[in-house]
Amino acid sequence: MLYFTADIHFGSTNIIEYCKRPFKSAEHMIDRFINNINERCKPDDDLISVGDWVLYGKERGVESLRIKPIEYEKRINCKVTHILGNHDLNNGVKGFIKGAYMKVGKKTAWVQHYPPWYDDYKAPTDVDLYLCGHVHNNWKFRTYADKIVINVGVDVNQMRPVSVQQIVQWLDKFKQGKLEIK
Repeated sequence: MLYFTADIHFGSTNIIEYCKRPFKSAEHMIDRFINNINERCKPDDDLISVGDWVLYGKERGVESLRIKPIEYEKRINCKVTHILGNHDLNNGVKGFIKGAYMKVGKKTAWVQHYPPWYDDYKAPTDVDLYLCGHVHNNWKFRTYADKIVINVGVDVNQMRPVSVQQIVQWLDKFKQGKLEIK
């Protein structure tokens, strides 16, 4: 099974307050995210992190733990593939994928950290839907070029990865006009 997540920001202490996450500390957040991933994703599954896996450094006053990204991955049951986010350039995440075409059910998705309308990261239009992160808890569903844009970030998905099956269900609801779009 294929799963997606974004904007975990492992190690960041500031993100808890910024996004009003229900954690007591960065360590509590780390343990909860790893448990949530391992509950959903089995060893044969693939998890696509759509950016901002880890956040550390003094960037904009961020306080953080200095744990290498691979240390989080060692605690996770499944294979993790990274699509670069804006905070992944200096955090040691080993990956250079900025965006990717992927099959989601019978549909083609474009997956990138930023929503498709961001100027520097304009997404292709020859797809059926877009999967992104970056916007945290600002919205879960939007439209762009008459297609659905789904935020797969943890802040709008109960702090858990999203399965391809769930995305297909949302896509069906969108086509039926039964999905609330902001």
